[in-house]
Amino acid sequence: ALIEQNTNFLSSKSSQAEDLSGELGARVGVFIHRMLEKALLQESLEYEAEWNDLVLQFYNEGNQPYSSEYWQNLYGDVCQEIRSNLTSIAWKELFIDMASLRTELPILYLNQGELVRGTCDLLIEKRDGSYVVVDYKSTREVLDLSIEEKEGDESLLGFCQKHQYNKQLNYYVEGVKKIFKTELVQGVVWFTKIQRGICCCS
Repeated sequence: ALIEQNTNFLSSKSSQAEDLSGELGARVGVFIHRMLEKALLQESLEYEAEWNDLVLQFYNEGNQPYSSEYWQNLYGDVCQEIRSNLTSIAWKELFIDMASLRTELPILYLNQGELVRGTCDLLIEKRDGSYVVVDYKSTREVLDLSIEEKEGDESLLGFCQKHQYNKQLNYYVEGVKKIFKTELVQGVVWFTKIQRGICCCS
C-alpha cells in the first residue's frame, strides 16, 4: 500500500498513541477539515496522496516516529470518520435551503478597539438571506461523553462552554454580521468524531 511504501524507511518502533494529542492530533484535524472542504467544493478526494504528505511532513519536522501499522490503522480510522460525516443525516441537514457556501472565510474586524482575526471553516448562506457559521472540531475528548450526553443539547453545549468553543464561534458570528451587514447569523460547532452539530453562540 502507498502508506507502507512511504513509511517503511521509518523507525519500526511500535509505539501506539492512546490519543491524538499535540502535534499529530492537530495535523489529523487539519487533514479532516481539508477533506470536508474538498468534498463541499466537489474537488477530487485524494485521501492517500494528502495523507502521505501529512506523514512525510510530520517526520521531516523531527517528530516522534510510529510504526507503519500504526499509520495504516490511523489512516483507516480517519478516512472512515470523514465518510461518516459526509453521509450523516445531521451533516446533510446543514445544507437544506442552501443558496451558496464558502470555505475558509477570513474574519478580520475590530471589537471594542481589539483586532479579531481568524478563519471561518464553513459559511452557509440560506435562500432566506440568513447565514450559518460552522466551526469544525475534531477533538477526541467528546468521545468521553456518555451516549446520552452526546445526544443531549444541554450537555454538548456545556462541553462547548467548558472548552470555550462558543467564545471562538461568537467571534466568527460577529464577523459575519459585520461583513454581510445582517443579524440573521447562526453559529454551529460541528464535532467530526460524533457527526453532530450544536448551536452554541449567544
